[in-house]
Amino acid sequence: MRPKQMCPSSGTITGAITAANVVAGSMAPQQLAAGELAEVIAAIRAGAAYANVHTNLSPGGEIRGQVRASSR
Repeated sequence: MRPKQMCPSSGTITGAITAANVVAGSMAPQQLAAGELAEVIAAIRAGAAYANVHTNLSPGGEIRGQVRASSR
């Protein structure tokens, strides 16, 4: 998925993600197709989703963290 806002140097990212944010190409290793938002939500709820942050210095991935559903 592509973020709806740029990542801050620290803090929390908030916002709404739609099926249009689930893009082809980046999801192939996870066996998800473009637009499969319900499947992404199911993975988050199951504790199987993570975010991988890529930077110019570390294009292969700088840091990775678990994505969790909030109780709100």
